Amino acid sequence: LDAENLIPLSFKLNNIYPNPFNPTAHFIIDIPHNTTLTVDVYNILGQKVDNIYKGFIIAGIHNMSWTPKASSSGIYFLNMKAENFIKTKKMIMLK
Repeated sequence: LDAENLIPLSFKLNNIYPNPFNPTAHFIIDIPHNTTLTVDVYNILGQKVDNIYKGFIIAGIHNMSWTPKASSSGIYFLNMKAENFIKTKKMIMLK
């Protein structure tokens, strides 16, 4: 972090909490400069089930969350894409 401005020095998808979750998963992303961001959720079959964010985002530390539209338990994958940065994390929904 740039302590003066609280701007991260690199892209990062922080841990999902709680994990397992029910009904909402929370996570923090670090964005080092203004850019275009996409955050999607995929199921275990690799099918996109939701889009959390798509568009321009300013530099900083951003809190985000996801509450599934369907209420089925299972394994999901949170995927963050910004420029050349791509990161995927597993999350589990338990009823």
